[in-house]
Order: sequence, then structure tokens, then C-alpha cells
Amino acid sequence: MKFNTVFFDFYNTLATFYPPKEEIQKLSAKKFGLNVTKEGIIKGYLKADEWMSKEIAKKPIRKLSPQDKLSFFTHYETLILREDHPNIDKNLASKIWNNIYAYPTRFKLFDDVKNCLEELKNDKIQIGILSNIEINSSKLLESLNINHLIDFMVTSSEVGKTKPAPEIFIKALNLAKTSPKKTVHIGDQIESDIYGAKNVRIEAILIDRQNLHTNYKESLKINTLNNLKNVLSKI
Repeated sequence: MKFNTVFFDFYNTLATFYPPKEEIQKLSAKKFGLNVTKEGIIKGYLKADEWMSKEIAKKPIRKLSPQDKLSFFTHYETLILREDHPNIDKNLASKIWNNIYAYPTRFKLFDDVKNCLEELKNDKIQIGILSNIEINSSKLLESLNINHLIDFMVTSSEVGKTKPAPEIFIKALNLAKTSPKKTVHIGDQIESDIYGAKNVRIEAILIDRQNLHTNYKESLKINTLNNLKNVLSKI
């Protein structure tokens, strides 16, 4: 294998919310008399997350004023709900988002993650996480019981830039003491993960767990982390 380091995105690559975000959306929408479908919510999240990736690259959420943050997430929620309700009222979307925001959630690893990380560690591959989430990385990794499998985690709040900005990838490369040609980055966002990695000449792999990017051909695409070691050995 030509790689000695693997970078992972965190949210929707290694972990997701529990209870599932689709379930929370349905419960919150129903509270306000709105019926939504799982399929519509999944497609809505795809569009909303793509929009968010582009927006936070311009200005991180932490730098938004309270009013701008409310407007940001109102639009985000509107994009999610539009798949089922094209003419969704923004005031209603805002109320639904506020209800979702107050809903108790936690991060949960996808079922294929621990085995994948253990296989990489057994092969002495360095593992880093690069994320735009603003959270205490040490506590997060401990809560998921993967701190012993991760060499480092770089967050946008630490660097002051969000993916796809090169700074977050460069810091990770420096921590790993490796080069782009010996590194691969795996993430679920085309804008922040794939373009961000490629811009600093890191090999990029899109993980598309729900097979939403059916026509994607810009880089290698996988649907699971199972057998990742074999995938990497063939690149």
C-alpha cells in the first residue's frame, strides 16, 4: 500500500446522530402539523448539506451573529423540507428547526467504523480526523471509545478555517509528518472533502452511504468502510 496516513471526515463519514436525523425531522414536523417522508428528508439533507458546505467556507457559523445564525439555519431547514413541501413557509421552517435543535441527541458510530479503524491501526497506518464541527475533540473521541484508534483530530475551530480551506489539511499533514502523495482523505461532502483534499494534492474518496450521488465520477466512490484496506491497496 502506498499510503501511510488516512484522514477521515467525521459527521456522516464515521458517525451520525442518534436518534437518526430523519426520525427527529419527522417528529418535529408532525408537531407542527406537517407530514414528511424519509425519502424527502434524505434528499433534502443532501441539498442542505451541500449548501452549508459552500456557505461555511465563506464564513464559519461561529462568526455569525445570533440573528444571522437564525437566518442561516432557517434556510437550511427550508432546504430540507422543500423536497416534500416546495412552498414551505420560512417561519414554519424556523419553528421546526428550533424544535429539532432542542431535541436531545448524541453521536453514534456507523457499524463499519471500529473494525475499519482497527484494521488500519494493525497495519500501522496513521489515522486522523478532519472536521468542520466545533466540539471538544478529546471528549468526543473518548465518548465514542475510539480515542485509542485515532492519532489526532483537527477541527475548524482550532485552525480558524473550515474545509475546503487548505489550512486544515496542511495542519493535519504536519501533525502526521507525511506528504500528500502518501495520504488519502475520505469524506461525504464533495465540496469540503473531495475538492478540499484534491486542492492540496491529497487522494480523495467520496463515501456515499445512501447512494445519493449516483452519477458521481470525479474520484473513487465507496458506500461503506468495510474492506477499506483492500480498496486502498488497489489505488
